[in-house]
Amino acid sequence: MPKRTLRLAWNANYELRDIKNPEELVIILHGYQQRGELINRLLEGCVGPNVEVLSPDAPFPVPQKVNNNYQMAYTWYFFDPETDTYLYDMSIALDYLHELLTDLKLDHLPTRILGYSQGGYLAPFLGERLPQTKQVIGVNCRFRSEALNGPLPFKLDAIHGKKDVLVDPERAVKCHEELITQGCRGEFHLLEESGHGISAEVRSTLTTLLQ
Repeated sequence: MPKRTLRLAWNANYELRDIKNPEELVIILHGYQQRGELINRLLEGCVGPNVEVLSPDAPFPVPQKVNNNYQMAYTWYFFDPETDTYLYDMSIALDYLHELLTDLKLDHLPTRILGYSQGGYLAPFLGERLPQTKQVIGVNCRFRSEALNGPLPFKLDAIHGKKDVLVDPERAVKCHEELITQGCRGEFHLLEESGHGISAEVRSTLTTLLQ
């Protein structure tokens, strides 16, 4: 089947704190089948004052059926773990986020990127795209050390629940260690009482890292 690249307008849904004269920007990337609105609410209070917060929806819709109704949800990319291949890779999401930041005139601010679950997988690749990035924090994700080449020009921190049954914490620790060996800077925080969700333990650790 023939394929052609088209230049089309793309709508972007997002939440923005929108404060005057922010000192820096925090970008929050939600997990699979979530929305920016949800992750923003779950992490409310973790980001300090004088910081702009941007929580966008991912570009690809993946609606969920709840009872007899559909609720909108989104994904950053489509990855098939059975074949270890991307159906749609991260490039579209990275272009989409870069364009959104430019359009909102936020691309000049010192930036921290916080990614939860699938958003955490994406976060360091976005950090590579944005030269103003000073920190990436991944929550309950694995940094793809096989695809990232250290040292990276930003701090790379991780928060992971030891009871996470969706993303293997032992493998996440190993991949972070591999990147540290390559010259990356950052810490891995393994939380004894947390699983894959956003617990009080996760929120407390995250608040400390964002100070």
